[in-house]
Amino acid sequence: MGICLESICVDKEWAVKLKESGYPQDSLFYWYDDSNVLYLKDALGGDIYDEKIMEKYFSAPTAEEILKWLPDYYTYNETVYCLEIVRVSVVKRKNAVYKISYRNINYFGKDRVGEEDKKPCNALARMCLFLDKKGLLEDKGESNLEKCKQPFYDKSIMEKEDK
Repeated sequence: MGICLESICVDKEWAVKLKESGYPQDSLFYWYDDSNVLYLKDALGGDIYDEKIMEKYFSAPTAEEILKWLPDYYTYNETVYCLEIVRVSVVKRKNAVYKISYRNINYFGKDRVGEEDKKPCNALARMCLFLDKKGLLEDKGESNLEKCKQPFYDKSIMEKEDK
């Protein structure tokens, strides 16, 4: 039994949002603007170098690719906040939700901020866009380990907005 590409790549909606936010468009997979078809990078051939053609394609990163964009942890006021990825499932993974958050490793209360989705790559994309919108990542698409501009748990910065 093979793996369905749609299950390991961000949905087209998140691919479009990542591109609009300036994230790198170098991935193994791409969504095409006029369809709901995922393409393997190699299938695009020479088109990958044609900017005009690539305007209609959206990089569809996997969870592994997005994880490289997020810092693993950061320290603020001598407290370490770490990236936490949790799958919450009630019945045999059918209704599983992936929660991505940064939390104080010494406190298991509400000292965290998070995003969630049914697909881990979408939840990670949400977190990336959330941190980027708050101006907390230095380099889009770069390895951001310990490169956070400011603390994540600052109530004025981290208050969630209504979607």
